[in-house]
Amino acid sequence: MNFNLISPKDNGHDYTIRFKEPIDINANSSIKLNFAELTRNGKIVLREDGLLTLNVSSLDCFPNLIPSTGFVNAPLGADGISVKIAKGTYSFKSFEDALAAGINTILQGTNRLDYYQSVDVITLDSLGLIGLNLGRDYIANYNDGDCKFDFSGSPNANAVATSGSTVYENNGGAGGVFDSFAVDFGRHYWHYQNKGLPNFNELNFIQFSGNKRLTPSGGQTGRLILGLYGEEYAVGLGTTPPTRTATGGNTNNIALDAAGFPKNFVNVVIEDYNGDLKIQVAENTTGADYGNPTLWESQGASIDEMRQVWSRPISTIFDSGELPDLTLATYIEQPDYNEETDREVYIRLYKTDEVETGVPLWDSQEAGISFSPQFFVADPGNAEGIDYTTNDAAGVNARNSQIPFNIALFADTVGEGFRDCLFRSIVKDDDAEPATIVKKYTLSADRALASAIGFSTLSKDPNVKLADGEEPDTYLSSISLGRVPLDISWRKGSYSIFTDLPLSNYKNVNETTDAGFRKAVLANIPTPFNSNDKLIDQATDGDVAEVISSYEPHLPIISEMKNNPIRVNNLKIKIVDMDTEQLASEIIASKINFTIE
Repeated sequence: MNFNLISPKDNGHDYTIRFKEPIDINANSSIKLNFAELTRNGKIVLREDGLLTLNVSSLDCFPNLIPSTGFVNAPLGADGISVKIAKGTYSFKSFEDALAAGINTILQGTNRLDYYQSVDVITLDSLGLIGLNLGRDYIANYNDGDCKFDFSGSPNANAVATSGSTVYENNGGAGGVFDSFAVDFGRHYWHYQNKGLPNFNELNFIQFSGNKRLTPSGGQTGRLILGLYGEEYAVGLGTTPPTRTATGGNTNNIALDAAGFPKNFVNVVIEDYNGDLKIQVAENTTGADYGNPTLWESQGASIDEMRQVWSRPISTIFDSGELPDLTLATYIEQPDYNEETDREVYIRLYKTDEVETGVPLWDSQEAGISFSPQFFVADPGNAEGIDYTTNDAAGVNARNSQIPFNIALFADTVGEGFRDCLFRSIVKDDDAEPATIVKKYTLSADRALASAIGFSTLSKDPNVKLADGEEPDTYLSSISLGRVPLDISWRKGSYSIFTDLPLSNYKNVNETTDAGFRKAVLANIPTPFNSNDKLIDQATDGDVAEVISSYEPHLPIISEMKNNPIRVNNLKIKIVDMDTEQLASEIIASKINFTIE
């Protein structure tokens, strides 16, 4: 006798077929599976509660030590923080929401990662991106206004800020001398960002413009400088720190080199329309190879002079009558998220209205200039004697210096200055719970969750663009796995077909090896969807599409029933997960064909 049992609609995993007339089965019959057709829906099934763990090593963040104590800065503890993902059947959307909520619950366990959220939250769910991705919420940071240069309370001299007009302006310095300045010590610049595709809403730009137009005559007549300086550098780093200024108060001046330029780590010099746009970098003339920041082994070396590394005539960049509007950004190159995290930091300079073309005026990588990893975190025993382990003010300052840059503005002519200066910032106002920049984080899933998301451990970088190579969305500032293809959970699934006939087959579950009992197993079907070419990974069909797989044994599967004569009026079919024997609720339709002889 041949049986072809077709499941009712929307329930292919647990059903009973009733016959119009009784079926007589002879004694000692055998049953042979001919084929099984299984249809799976676009759902993600988590058969047990899963555990998701997020961890950030102290070696993978700035600062790597807590400033107030010198203890390692492990923002989520030595073993990370875990969150439960409840078992159940999820649509793509609900699964993403559960993961995003889990990530954000973990982040709420520390004050040190306040700048990070799940990408699913940052994007306002506009991209259908899975919530496992951690990202810096640049949009909120920008819109909340904390990106604007803050003149109030910062060291300055011969300077003023005019509400609605300028963020800094020279109001009394000597003509032609950089004795007028302002430094925003309230916030530091967010220096660590993957190169990505330029977009103001995603990357860590410093956008700045002068307050006078550039014309062959009139307009801006003096020079402006935007500098990358350092509050901790100003206080002094190392065993014999040179005298530095601008540590506080209105009477301090940032020291000038012999040519009259302020001693910053980087200067962008904007001359008048008939002059040049210039880039200068810090140079130590006595240290070995310290003429290039790439070779600096720490921040403990003194800046002896500013070395010009690039220039271009202003008139070839700006039209007459334009405001000098420029954008500076630091970046890292990171081709592989799982590679080591010690990266050189490069600099790009753009004309602001050309940022999104992706073509900078100058790229320090092409010039062989960068900040070395040791510039941010010096090696033990460095020549300048920077020690991150001491329990004193010098140790606190050294540990804070791992996020080093402040924005400094200069003008050498009264009435000239900067109309705008906006930058991605990080506020370092708690030495016990330091705001932290994450270079790499690790996600770990236990066995139950790994079965649904396709990995047990994965390292990610929250400072990079979309991983799939597409243009980053306006609201996205981090990596993305994109939508997780359902083959992650589908292709690994194996099933067992149970019936209520008196079969004598044996089977155990994955949690026990000594509990193999006799069970009414009609067939075990290993990974039926593994060879299916149909993948569902698009937001448009991920929750509603179906995948059908047909299984026909290469060799006959015959089970001896060893039964007495029986008469049945119905047959029950139950399809379960082979490993756990939990109902395979994702199987929404099935056809089971077998022969009883």
